[in-house]
Amino acid sequence: MAVSRMIRVVERLRRAVSPELGRVTDGQLLGGFLDERDEKAFTLLVRRHGPMVWGVCRRLLTHHQDAEDAFQATFLVLVRKATSIVPRDRVANWLYGVAYQTALKARALAVRKKAREKQTACMPEPVFPVADGCNDLQPLLDEELSRLPDKYRSAVVLCELEGKTRKEAATLLGWPEGTVAGRLARARALLAKRLARRGVALSGHALAAVLAQHAAASAPPGVLQCVIQAGSSWASGKSCAVSAPVAALAEGVLKAMLLAKLKAASAFCFALGLVLFLCGAFSNVGAQTGAAPPTPADGNLRDTLLVLDQQYWAASAKHDVATLSRLFANDYQGISHDGTRWNKTSLLAHHQEVRTGDLQVTTEKEVFRLNPQAAHLTYEAKFKVFHKSGALADTAHQRLLSCWVQRDGGWFIVFARVSEPAGTTARAQPFANLLLEKDMIWRDAVWDFPGMEFVLDQPNKPKSLIEEVLQAHGGEAKLAGVRAIIQKSKNTHANGKTTIVEHFVELPDKLRVEVSHEGEPKEVHILRAHMEHWQQGPDGKWKTLERFGAEPTRDYWLDSIQFFGPRELLRLKDAAMDVTPLGAGKVGDIAAQMIRLAPKPKREPNTYKGGERTWFFDAKTHRLIKEERGELQTSYSDYKDFDGIPLARKTAQKTENWNSASEVLEFRVMDKLDPKLFEQP
Repeated sequence: MAVSRMIRVVERLRRAVSPELGRVTDGQLLGGFLDERDEKAFTLLVRRHGPMVWGVCRRLLTHHQDAEDAFQATFLVLVRKATSIVPRDRVANWLYGVAYQTALKARALAVRKKAREKQTACMPEPVFPVADGCNDLQPLLDEELSRLPDKYRSAVVLCELEGKTRKEAATLLGWPEGTVAGRLARARALLAKRLARRGVALSGHALAAVLAQHAAASAPPGVLQCVIQAGSSWASGKSCAVSAPVAALAEGVLKAMLLAKLKAASAFCFALGLVLFLCGAFSNVGAQTGAAPPTPADGNLRDTLLVLDQQYWAASAKHDVATLSRLFANDYQGISHDGTRWNKTSLLAHHQEVRTGDLQVTTEKEVFRLNPQAAHLTYEAKFKVFHKSGALADTAHQRLLSCWVQRDGGWFIVFARVSEPAGTTARAQPFANLLLEKDMIWRDAVWDFPGMEFVLDQPNKPKSLIEEVLQAHGGEAKLAGVRAIIQKSKNTHANGKTTIVEHFVELPDKLRVEVSHEGEPKEVHILRAHMEHWQQGPDGKWKTLERFGAEPTRDYWLDSIQFFGPRELLRLKDAAMDVTPLGAGKVGDIAAQMIRLAPKPKREPNTYKGGERTWFFDAKTHRLIKEERGELQTSYSDYKDFDGIPLARKTAQKTENWNSASEVLEFRVMDKLDPKLFEQP
């Protein structure tokens, strides 16, 4: 963490010396470069993101000249493809992806060149100062980072690789600061999990330190100047003057980008068309017999969907667009693993040009019922895509997931998703397990398409479930009427030490937290103009306690007060939250109903709104039994009534690095608290 903190200090000093670099957003700079051919805007982009790009290139390339070529080629691609960055504020994330692919291509070219040529002289190469033990880890970490979804990778690139604070990253990305913090933590957890599968065990904080080791490095001045001159030449309408190897490398990357886009489109469209045809075929059978097809019982649901699946593949191989057109719901939406989105019109247009063949299903087909009117089918398959002319366009190996619903007597597809190419993990997880995973496919799909949650449960069930949950925890009116709270808890940590924490909360804006660590001085934290911290010395006097790192905003603390304690459940009716029922699940042997909560994307900046989490409620008692939030997993148990409000008296919390158990010793609902509590000790 010391390395990461030092890098952030260097970054802040650099922006202090060059204030214009810190005030203007990436979107404004890119807009100036594209719309007005502003040379200065391009220069600022290069200086802002050059260290990050250089770090990627030198981690993957052992030869100094290769790293220089890859660095220049990355920004040459930016000059040529800047219009493809949408939204424009995501420049850093886009540059990271291009830099990674460019460095890989440069490394492949170097290997082929070395195989053809023999070195005639032993010329020393510049040595990159890499920390011990990181030579093998960092390329592996870059590989997994490149595979993260954009929303997680954007936070890592800005905060870890470029040393920006969460507040600065939030401004650049247009996200609330709490969202940046949540996605950064989630990204670390995902990276650690994926690295663990490959035999590397690192905590989230250790990952941050490794990522930050080269964040402050600058590209050689001469190379930096060449890149800036190339951008200036383009801005003035001249051709970019770069060396032949750099130009060839950039051209190769541009072609690879185009090919990847075409491959993703072909594979995704084919996969969606497959499922849609099968749904329509079943619908046609019902129409021909003069009766609507019945909802399959659990015993034969799988057989029904497998028949539809087989019928689809047969139709997809014949360019039967007319049949496919009858299979799509008018409100159909789809998404590919690279983020490309599709609707009914665009998908049908694609199927007019391609057909599929040589199908090979590589995993067992799995069916998961969401409710009597909706179900999922998922599996992995290899296949080929052919142009209308008969020429081979692509080969694909994808995981296909589709959601079917029954409407007007027939089956239609309303949503489909193609995951990352198969083979990126040791084995494909069963979909029933994916449903309970924090990083599962479907949950991301619901976040991308909030309007699709209706397929997850029967009409009006989400509303009634929320009412039952609130009633089981004391009732909405009682929870909303709580204005002042005193809570005392005992925390027991893994090392055996205990901490007593006392909360004094009075709506709308008063908070005091007293923390008594075993064998350590007492601390007091009070929300005033911002959160202020004091520590009691051996003489009994209080002194200001310095805090390090990014301090949460006042809005963060006010939001925490608003939903403190049992009031937290009122988020289920908070207009600022997207509430998505996820259907049935299990917590151990307990049948549960799952609900996902996420802050709505469009809201006031710098507010907290609780981040993203999943709640599991006992299907019988409707009480909260488990919460998952980022790296945090909390299990609730042993409910007890405090002032007529059921409260989880004991909880257990676990993360990658620590775990603790908490017991509520006291919980009181008050009309008002003593004003002196909120004064400086």
